[in-house]
Amino acid sequence: MWRTIFTAFFLLAFLKNNLAQKVQTEFSVGIKAGLLVEVINKHHCQPKILNDEFSKLLFDNYILNIDPDKDILTNGDLKQIINHRVNLDEQIKSKNIVFIPKISQIIKLRLLFIDSLLVSLSEKPINLNNTFSVNSQYDSLANDNNELRVRIQRKLKYRIFNQLYLKILDTSNYTIPKHYEDPQNLVLEEKKVRKLVLEKYRKEISRIVQSPVDVFLKNYEDLFLQTIAQIYDPHTEYFENEEVKSFFNSISPENEVFGFSLDENKKGEILITGLFPGGPAWKSGLINEGDLLMSFSFEDGKIINTLGEDLEEIELIMQENKGKIINLTLRKSSKEIVSVSLRKELVLQENETVRGFILNKNGNFGYINLPSFYSDEESDNASGCSNDVAKELIKMQADGIKGLILDLRFNGGGSVKEALDLAGIFIDQGVFGAAKPYKGKSLLMKDPNRGSVYDGPMVVLVNKGSASASEILAAILQDYNRAIIVGSATYGKGVAQSIYALDSNSQEPRFYTKVTHSRIYRPSGNSLQHAGVLPDIALPSILKNIVESEKNEAFSVLPEPLDRNLNILPGNKPDILTLSKKSKTRIENSPGFKAIEKVSSFLTKYSENEKNALELNWNSFCNIQNDENKNFQDLKSVYNVNEPLFKVNIPSHDKSRIQMDEFWNALNERLTKQISKDIYINESLEILNNLNE
Repeated sequence: MWRTIFTAFFLLAFLKNNLAQKVQTEFSVGIKAGLLVEVINKHHCQPKILNDEFSKLLFDNYILNIDPDKDILTNGDLKQIINHRVNLDEQIKSKNIVFIPKISQIIKLRLLFIDSLLVSLSEKPINLNNTFSVNSQYDSLANDNNELRVRIQRKLKYRIFNQLYLKILDTSNYTIPKHYEDPQNLVLEEKKVRKLVLEKYRKEISRIVQSPVDVFLKNYEDLFLQTIAQIYDPHTEYFENEEVKSFFNSISPENEVFGFSLDENKKGEILITGLFPGGPAWKSGLINEGDLLMSFSFEDGKIINTLGEDLEEIELIMQENKGKIINLTLRKSSKEIVSVSLRKELVLQENETVRGFILNKNGNFGYINLPSFYSDEESDNASGCSNDVAKELIKMQADGIKGLILDLRFNGGGSVKEALDLAGIFIDQGVFGAAKPYKGKSLLMKDPNRGSVYDGPMVVLVNKGSASASEILAAILQDYNRAIIVGSATYGKGVAQSIYALDSNSQEPRFYTKVTHSRIYRPSGNSLQHAGVLPDIALPSILKNIVESEKNEAFSVLPEPLDRNLNILPGNKPDILTLSKKSKTRIENSPGFKAIEKVSSFLTKYSENEKNALELNWNSFCNIQNDENKNFQDLKSVYNVNEPLFKVNIPSHDKSRIQMDEFWNALNERLTKQISKDIYINESLEILNNLNE
C-alpha cells in the first residue's frame, strides 16, 4: 500500500545517489533498459509491446517524474527533445539511450535559472496582503521563462505562508495568536522564515547541480529505468543490489537499531517508510508505515524539528547520535499526534515480533496487531509471522479467551506464503484461492497444513490501509465464514510480485526488477484486484475518501475473470444482519464515531478543493488552516478517551518477562493504554460479545 512514490526529482532522487559511490560496471543504461524490458515482458501478467506507443508512454511519464509539479521545465525545453518521444523504443532495442544526456543537461540549466531567480527574491519581503493563485499541480508545463518565473514565485510564497503559519502556531489549541492575525506584526518572522525556505530550496538545487558528473547522470539513468518499470504497473520496480545492501546494513542484527526507515515526500515531509520485524519500532505497536515524523529528540532533550530539514541531514543526525533512547513525535494518517519512545536493540531471530494481549469485556478475548506479513525463508527456526501468531494464540488460549481480534489495519502486505500459512491456522483445510499468470492455467492456492490452532469466534479489523497479503487473508476468512470482517473497504491490491535478476548470468547479480506476475483470486473465485475486501460490518473511517485505492493508481493491472471454478466448503455463516443492526445502533450513539464521520466529510471536501486553484492571501490562508485545525479538534473525543473502554492485560505466560525489563514495562503500559481506548477495538469486542450471546 505504502509503496515508494516518485517525487520531485530534486527532492528525492539525488538524496540517495549522492550518498553512494558510483558502481563500476560494464552494464550501460542501454543494456540495463533492454534487459529490464525483456525480463518484465517475460514474467508480467500484463506485458507491453515495445513500439511507438510504448515510447510515448515512457517519454511522457519520465518528464512527469522529473517535473511532477510542472515548475522546472518549459514547453520550450520540451521542444528541444520532443523528437525522442517516438524513438525511445528504438534506443532501448539498440541499447543506446542518447536521450538521457540531453534531458539531463536541459534540467541542469533550468535549475541554475531557478536558483538565480531565488537569489533575486531572497532580499525582497513578500506582501502578505496580496492575493495570489496557487495550483497543487498544473495541467501543462509553463510556456516560457516568464510563466515559469510566476510559478516559482507562487510556490515560494506558498512555502513561506506554510512555514510561517507553523512557526507561530500555538500547538496547545492549534490556533495562531491574535497578535499575528495582522500581517504588520509578522515582518520580523516573515524575514526569518523567508531565509529558511530559500536556503532549503537552494540547497535542494545545489545538491543536484553540484553533484559529480557521473552521479548526476546516473540519477537520470536510474529514474529512466524506474519509469520503464512504473508504466507496467504501480508495483513493478527496478533496483540495484547496492540499495538492498544499504537497507539491510542499516538494520543489521550486528548493530543496535531503532528499526525504522525514512523517506521524503514531494512536500518535503519526512515519513516512516519501513519497519523491521522484531525491531523496537515494530514491537512498540504504535508506529505504522506512512506516519509523518514531526520531530524527535534523544536523551539530551534537544528537540529536532523535521520541518525545513532534509532527509539526508535527519538520517545523519540519527546515525551520529550515540543515544540509546529516541523520542518520536508522529502524525498518523488519521491526523492523530502520538509520541513514541524507542530504545535501540540488537534485532535477533529470537526477538518477539508478534504480541498478543488479553482484552477483558464480559470475558477474556485475544487481540493481535499484525503490521505486515514477514518471513524468514533462510531460517531453520520457522520465524515467519504465521508461526509467531500461532505461539501467541497458544498462550492466549491458556487464559481462556472467548474470541479473537486480528488487527490488520494499515497492514500493507508482505509475504503471500505467510498469509496462506496464517489462514491455515484458523481453517482445517481447503482451497484458499488462485493465482493467474499471463500465460498458462491458474494455480490453486491451498491450505499448506491440515488442522487448525484456533477455531473460536473471530473478528478481523481492516481499513483502506490493508492491502495485498492482508486482503488475501481477510478474503479467505470471509469466504469460509471463518471470521467477521469489520471496518472499511480495503485497498484493492490483488496482484503478486517476485524479484528477478537482470544480469542473471553474472556470478553475483547486481540489477533486479520486482515484477507483478499474477492476478490473485479469493476462494469464491472473485478477483481481489480493484475490488478489495468489503467488510461484513462497516465502521466509519477517516481514510475512505482521502486515501487512493489501487483502482485509482496509474497503470494498475486490470482485473480479469478466473478461468476455473473453485470448490470450497464454507462453514456456517453467522447472522451478519442482526450483528450489523446492533453495531449500527452503537455507532449512531457513539461520540467518537460521530466525530470520525464529521472529520471524514470535511477531509473529503478539503481534498477535492485542493485539486482546484486557490486564491490566497495571509488571512484567507490562515482561515483555511484554522478551519482544518478546528475539525481535527473533534477527533479528541476519539483519541483522548478519559477512561479505558475495557481492560487490557498481557498473557499470563509473559508477566514474569515484563517485570524484568523496566523500559519494556513502560512501553507495554503505553501500548495497553492506547489499545484500551481504541473505539474500533471496543466495537469489535461488542460484536464478539453479540456473537457469543
